[in-house]
Amino acid sequence: KTDHAGRAPADISRRRAVQVMAAVMPAALAGFLISPERWPWAVLVAMFMFFGTENSGRLLSKGLQNIVGVIAGVALAIVLSNVLPPMLWLEFAVIMVLTFLAFYLIPVHYAAGMAAVTALIGQALAFGGDNVAILLQLRLSEVLVGAAFGVFAGLYVMPERASDNVRRACANLLNDVANVLDPDQVGPNAAHLRDDLAKAYSAADFGRLAGLLIDVTGMRAALIEMAQLQHLTDLYHHLEARSEGEIPTHYLYELARRCRATAEQVVNRRREILTPLSWPDNASPELGVLAAIDASVQAIARQA
Repeated sequence: KTDHAGRAPADISRRRAVQVMAAVMPAALAGFLISPERWPWAVLVAMFMFFGTENSGRLLSKGLQNIVGVIAGVALAIVLSNVLPPMLWLEFAVIMVLTFLAFYLIPVHYAAGMAAVTALIGQALAFGGDNVAILLQLRLSEVLVGAAFGVFAGLYVMPERASDNVRRACANLLNDVANVLDPDQVGPNAAHLRDDLAKAYSAADFGRLAGLLIDVTGMRAALIEMAQLQHLTDLYHHLEARSEGEIPTHYLYELARRCRATAEQVVNRRREILTPLSWPDNASPELGVLAAIDASVQAIARQA
């Protein structure tokens, strides 16, 4: 059985700290070899890649966007340094505009935000009278180093896959549905099941490059079935509370057992086809909903 509470925040912080150390240490060494004066650029890139990055797919996407944004920012900074006239107020105004764009764009579009940051650095260097072209080439080299080691650490040092988070959330939902159906258990309420489903969908925020790491199509199909399962369980809860008939307990026991078995195979990545239960024809609405729940559990088992 899976832990419904999920992993402790201390475990997540420990894993993230190990990843950052594995990225920062080689990035610092490689950055120092490139430039003894500018090596902190590589360290900062490797470090900040892990802030607000939940899984390996996001980290890979962020690393590539970082590189694309810096390349665009270098080009923009060189153009600005050659086009803008040497007027103090104009240079200061451009720095203010780039500062606004950098902080505005990073949450919206990371690559565009990094382009604004790089152009801001270039403009600040030009404002100080430095050789912009040479220093921006150093920044590009340092960013490539920092991003490369950051992506490597995120993918290979205690990686956190989006698919693992979805599987844990899926297993939690299946176990809670089993407790709703099991006559010997006091199942959670509808709000609790909706919270389980929301966690699964939050974990499924794969990022655009997630298809390189996981089967996005299969995962999304499983999420659709999980939404169906949550809705049907809520409907059964509603009907069963108002029904005057008695549901045969062997159906409930078997369906609860299948939910728990499917939860285990989802976590363990075992894809199995369940033998359908024999549901009576022209049954009560409650039995019809249970049969639909069984179909959704079978579909999730096929996608595991």
